[in-house]
Amino acid sequence: MNFTIQEKLLSVIPHIIAMLPIPLINIVLVYIYRIIVGTDSTLIENHTRNNINFQLSYHLYLIILFAIIAIVANFPFNLLGLFDSTPIVGLLGIGVGLIAFGFLLIQWFLYIALLIFAMIKALLGEYIKFPLTIRFLK
Repeated sequence: MNFTIQEKLLSVIPHIIAMLPIPLINIVLVYIYRIIVGTDSTLIENHTRNNINFQLSYHLYLIILFAIIAIVANFPFNLLGLFDSTPIVGLLGIGVGLIAFGFLLIQWFLYIALLIFAMIKALLGEYIKFPLTIRFLK
C-alpha cells in the first residue's frame, strides 16, 4: 500500500517512545498515543499495536529472567543448607551474576535492535510483526 510521509513518520513515534528509559511509563505513553492517533491509518495502528505487544512481552520475559536468576542463585544452597560458609558459594554467586548480566545485555541489545528495525520498516511504509511476541492486543 502507498502511505503518506505523514503516516510513515507518525508510525515511527511509538518506537521512539519505547526507547525512553522509563520501563512501564513508555507502554502507557504508546497506548495513549494509539488512542489519539492510532486509528487514523492502518500503518499507524499496526505499529502502535505491535509495539505495545512487544513491550509487554519484553517486560514479561524480563520478569521471568529475574525470577529464574533468583531461583538459581538461592535455591540449591539456602534450601538444602549446603556450602553455607564456603568460598564456592561466593564463586557460584559471581558466576550466576555474570551470566545474568550477559543475558540482560543480550536482551537489551535485541530490544534496541528490534525497535530500530521497526523504525526502518515504518519509514518504508511496511507493517511490522516482532518475533517472540505475545499478542495481548489483537
